[in-house]
Amino acid sequence: EDAGEATLEHPGLAELAGMAVEFGTDIVCGTMLEHVPGDDPRPYVTTVLVGADGSLRGSYRKRNAMAPEALRDGAIPAAFNGEAAGRVGLMVCVDAEDDVFVEETLALLPGVVAVPTHVPAPQVGAHPQLARSAWRVGLETTARRLEHHAHASGVSFIRADWGRPGGAANSMVVTPGRTLLPATDGEEFFTTVLCREASRRLPGPHDYGGPPRTERVDNTGFRTVARALGSRP
Repeated sequence: EDAGEATLEHPGLAELAGMAVEFGTDIVCGTMLEHVPGDDPRPYVTTVLVGADGSLRGSYRKRNAMAPEALRDGAIPAAFNGEAAGRVGLMVCVDAEDDVFVEETLALLPGVVAVPTHVPAPQVGAHPQLARSAWRVGLETTARRLEHHAHASGVSFIRADWGRPGGAANSMVVTPGRTLLPATDGEEFFTTVLCREASRRLPGPHDYGGPPRTERVDNTGFRTVARALGSRP
């Protein structure tokens, strides 16, 4: 969404603030184009955390906007204290695939990192099976990278992308011990409960002596991938 600076005076953010108060929850917006007064006309790609009390807790500007001719890069990592969700780290899209950016965010000690995302859907012409295969490979590759950080830090990652045809459906929830991936590339909604008390370092897939194991569990149309968490015998 195209907007001015990230303030609650913006109608979209004001609406989110009202919803946060109504439902008593913190909300991370998707992304907006944030125009800042000055000599540089290029906007930032920005996301914000709105607290359950309706206040704007903070904003994060995407650090790798990937279009220097049209967009500005942000410069600093961000994590803010929410009302209901505890301390929330903010990242945008491919920033979460940069190990340095992730480590800098984790150094701010969040309990969870929210990653609003918009990956354009690949164009594969008349081969829908190729599109689904490419989607699955991209999903699994991103999940493996985030699983490494989640296991090492004890922090969960929530990545929300558009479903097809508007986006690449690259959504997922990655915790230190479990990964939740979508079963389809369409638009779907799901709820997951993260227990702060259970957020701790757990043995990861590489600590298991045998081949990787997954357990598929139906969960309102989504697949839960439970990784092998045992140590070597």
